[in-house]
Amino acid sequence: MRWPTLGPRDRRALRLGAWVMLPALFLLLVARPYQRALSAAGEELDRQRSLLTRELGALRDAPRDAQLVRHGRDALAEERFRLFEAADAVAASAQLGSYVAARAAESGVDVDESETITVGDSAAVTAVDIAATGTVAEIAEFLRALENGPKLARAERIVIAPAPGASQNNGTVTLRMTVTGLSQRASDDTSADPRAAPPPGSR
Repeated sequence: MRWPTLGPRDRRALRLGAWVMLPALFLLLVARPYQRALSAAGEELDRQRSLLTRELGALRDAPRDAQLVRHGRDALAEERFRLFEAADAVAASAQLGSYVAARAAESGVDVDESETITVGDSAAVTAVDIAATGTVAEIAEFLRALENGPKLARAERIVIAPAPGASQNNGTVTLRMTVTGLSQRASDDTSADPRAAPPPGSR
């Protein structure tokens, strides 16, 4: 079987078609894959530069962070007498509950309910939920006594509402809040771990 002989016009058409198709094939098979690879390499380079910047920043800030940890540990050691001295979280919660009740009694506030609660998995932080009644002035004095008292305690999630059945003249209100405190374990844990940061709410 013999292939038909192409005439001059057919050969010119084939050459013209080749010249038209070659750039398209080059763009499809070479240029675009190269562009995609170049873009991916640029993104990876930017990511590595960002990681390097963060690592250099961490190295630069390491002495400062270590100094902050030391200062926090020293400050906590100075405030050690203000921590609740208890061997475990249960005993610390009991001490905190007694402490809150004493501050309430000094301020003329009646504690109606008191319940210890768990604070995550921390053995150094203890908390109690309380419900109390008193006048606005007594409640304000109670909150000041907690803030400025001899122990590290902080009032959180405070809700104040008029007492049920109370007249507008006597100004009796109800107080519901959570009080958190730091036990001796906070100081011991920070001393044992030099990377530990000072606990929140310390003054």
